[in-house]
Amino acid sequence: LFPKRKAKFQGSLHIKAEKDSDGGIFGCQAENSVGRSTVLETHVIVAEPPVFISRPPPELRVFEGAPAEVSCEGFGDPLPIVYWVHSEKRISSAVLSFPSVSHSDHGVYECIISNAVSSISSTMNLIVDRTRPQPAVIDSVECVGDEAMLVNWTPGFNGSYPQSFVVHYSSDEDPSQKSLLTTSKSATIGDLKAFSKYQIHVESRNQKGSTNSSTVEKHANLRFSGESELRWDPVEFARSYRVESRYDKMSAFEGVVSLDLSSFL
Repeated sequence: LFPKRKAKFQGSLHIKAEKDSDGGIFGCQAENSVGRSTVLETHVIVAEPPVFISRPPPELRVFEGAPAEVSCEGFGDPLPIVYWVHSEKRISSAVLSFPSVSHSDHGVYECIISNAVSSISSTMNLIVDRTRPQPAVIDSVECVGDEAMLVNWTPGFNGSYPQSFVVHYSSDEDPSQKSLLTTSKSATIGDLKAFSKYQIHVESRNQKGSTNSSTVEKHANLRFSGESELRWDPVEFARSYRVESRYDKMSAFEGVVSLDLSSFL
């Protein structure tokens, strides 16, 4: 049974729902020479996926301390919810409001419009200008010989001022922090000790101040498996490993073996 219409089908009915009037109450009734069954009814609602009414701009540049407001609107059936996501945190509002933009507000914001049918999204890059640099992201730390490491990083936004970098590093054996100043995106730190654990972070500076990156700890997760098997995590791009040992912290390391596996018996 179709609203105001009747039709015969062999077990299935395909509905091409293009508009609201295509929905309604559909009834299914079986019939043979003996008689008819009771009618089983289904209510079909034609739903619409969400669409944008207004999108955020791809990029918004704001001076630190200035106010800012960005709206994001959409429509659908059922009525969708609208929210923002920034740094994996949800902001439950269609309007993104900043009474006073701060250094930490910098970054990518995603507006999401969602209903039972589907979800759509649009991103905006908020650039906080005239402020201290955004943190650099350390991309890799590579060994250079036996006593040095090459640190590579991607600079953060410089706040529209020239920026420089200071690589800070220290070890568990020598907690006093050493540093290296550069304007490049990489630096080689030397005079390191084999089999020592180092903490590294990159400080970004401009005339407004400085910001530190997250600390990187360079280690190989060395461990014993059972009574006599030594294991460690594989190092990317490493072709071989050299195992050395010493009796105590005052003794010198002595070579035991070189091998291309991540374990030693």
